[in-house]
Amino acid sequence: MSTSEAELLIPYGKYFEFFPTKVWSLQHFSKMISEYYEINDKRVIHNMFYKMLKSVANDQNLTEDARNIAKELIEKRMCDTKKRDIETLEAEGSSTSKKKKITQSKFITLKVALSRIPPHIAYSPYVTSSKSTTKVGGNPPKRVMLWQDFFNSLNVHHFDDVQPKFKEPQFMSNFKVTNEEVVRQIINVNIFMVLNELMPDYEYSMRKVPGDGIPDYTCYCLGNTLILVIEIKRVHILSEIGPGLLSDFYKMNPRVKNVVQQIYYYMSENQLQYGILSTYDEHWFVKRDHQDLYITEPLLLGSTSPTVLEAYAFLAQLAKERPFQNIQTLFKVCFHKKFFMN
Repeated sequence: MSTSEAELLIPYGKYFEFFPTKVWSLQHFSKMISEYYEINDKRVIHNMFYKMLKSVANDQNLTEDARNIAKELIEKRMCDTKKRDIETLEAEGSSTSKKKKITQSKFITLKVALSRIPPHIAYSPYVTSSKSTTKVGGNPPKRVMLWQDFFNSLNVHHFDDVQPKFKEPQFMSNFKVTNEEVVRQIINVNIFMVLNELMPDYEYSMRKVPGDGIPDYTCYCLGNTLILVIEIKRVHILSEIGPGLLSDFYKMNPRVKNVVQQIYYYMSENQLQYGILSTYDEHWFVKRDHQDLYITEPLLLGSTSPTVLEAYAFLAQLAKERPFQNIQTLFKVCFHKKFFMN
């Protein structure tokens, strides 16, 4: 008869009589009880083992060796219990420090926070399917080209803040898109409000610009310097592009041309170097060099290298370093703020 078969036949109360002293342990006893008697309550098994162990230690019918082993196991348990009590007291004595560590563990670094991916959202079957878009005045860009090195520069960039002091970004996914205004709300909640928490020097909002035009969103640095304009569109507006490039479709698609002209107009009117086009599902990052415009490939919402949050944060840092085309522009904008916006 195998040991396993024998274990099935013996009452668990005879454990110390059946098994040799060298295998006596709470772990072995627990395994036997769990496997063959389907008792899984650890507290019950623990109490059962040590209650029977005390009986063994005092049973004069057993060998002296068996009684001594039982006493050693009981003594070991008492030592372990005492050690745990001491550790508990020490832990309670340093509860403030412990709470601080627990609190700190809830925070993450800027790099980790920016690596989070906003959720996808659904379009309502009743969504406005119109493909009309705002037409603006002004001169169009002379050339529209691919901004080739933006993502390469971003992927080797290191965000400086390495202290775990940020909470996990809070996203919302229960939106139903019916029109462009809902898309603007989604981007505000899942991108701009998140970035405002993570990078307080930058403020994304529906704030006015010094020049002409009303872009959907702006980004101001340190409260007073406009560095980015951002234009939001429904996916229907740019649906004909597919996986193609805005810079290519600009030459052949009137609707795409209007969209590009709109962001270029807002940038040039405010003499900005950088801007963003977005449908929430896709994002294009834009650089203006006088009358030339450079537009990246589309960055998908679910991208992981880089993420959308990383791309926005990186562009904002670029724009902070050099938001304007020249020093004369800076004086012009500052003058406008002082005399017309206060």
